[in-house]
Amino acid sequence: MEHLHTSDANEKNKLPKISKDWKYEGVAWAAPMSGAKVYRVYNPKSGEHLYTKDSYEVKVLTTKHNWKAEGIAFFSGTSQDKPVYRLYNPAAGIGAHHSTMDAYEKKSLVARGWKYEGISWYALPKDGSRPSLNLPLTGPKTAFISGNVNLTGAGTGYQAKFTLNGSGEHAISFGIQVDKHSGFQAGGAAGKPVYMSENINGASHDYTSYGPPASLNTWTRIEIAYYAASKTVGFYVEGRLVGTAYAPEFDKNYVITTWGNHLIANVGGSARVRGDKVNAQFTDVQTSDKGMILWNDVDNNWVGLTAKWTNGDINSSNFTVTGTSTLPVGLNWDTYWKAGLPTADGVAQVSVRVP
Repeated sequence: MEHLHTSDANEKNKLPKISKDWKYEGVAWAAPMSGAKVYRVYNPKSGEHLYTKDSYEVKVLTTKHNWKAEGIAFFSGTSQDKPVYRLYNPAAGIGAHHSTMDAYEKKSLVARGWKYEGISWYALPKDGSRPSLNLPLTGPKTAFISGNVNLTGAGTGYQAKFTLNGSGEHAISFGIQVDKHSGFQAGGAAGKPVYMSENINGASHDYTSYGPPASLNTWTRIEIAYYAASKTVGFYVEGRLVGTAYAPEFDKNYVITTWGNHLIANVGGSARVRGDKVNAQFTDVQTSDKGMILWNDVDNNWVGLTAKWTNGDINSSNFTVTGTSTLPVGLNWDTYWKAGLPTADGVAQVSVRVP
């Protein structure tokens, strides 16, 4: 039996109308918004679709065996997520390949003559979260930023977040986001507030959502903390750990000064596209040991968004990030760099020491 996997809601809705042989079976898993590309190819002779991360396999199948390339189907998670196994039945026709997340099914099929071909990609749970990613948070917190957050806005997307970043493209953020184009929870989170992180490690950008459900116009205390001993980061909501992630190689990319190693703690807000509005409020913002005596709320305000340190208290700081995005038409908070912009946020910053 042929199964088709797609992240395209239009394709999902269209196929059952084209042929009664297509039946919608629901959401199988969630895929991240970026990561390793998973390609889809089609065999017009057998009617089978095949999924692979291997661009060379796509090239061989399309140039030597008359398969048709159908582009990028979705993105793969990482090796810390759920593996999807691929098997091949040499005695079968249509549906000769089979993908499964069930290790027992894989073992049973191999015993019945199927050939195991390895891990095709990695899947996230259906809600887009990673509850299985329980990484160790070893030792004391090396660096952290926490505070009460209240988010409102208008338009297609807006967010409020805390970020820890090293030098270059090495940063990790955690906060509340609304995005009408969100792919979290298989599209079910579109237009709804979610807790999410963005892990930037060089050219890799990994977006992940976490429970519990987030709320707009409600004060919530959130925190992001870095643990150097285990090279991991913890995300907290109201003091409860809701997720973990590998740190984006902070240990190799500290901000080095004559006073030692530092990370940069950021309070930020953003709006998705031109005309979208954000109103991000922060109170009682605290960090680990600071390397500066003042927050810098002047030098990192972009595309019409402005961060303001409103109470002048270095130890229990209040901020607003407000404005209407002036991003160039056609760009958004993920593609701002195409206009030569360093970010699409309004940001206040302070350095924090790394012991």
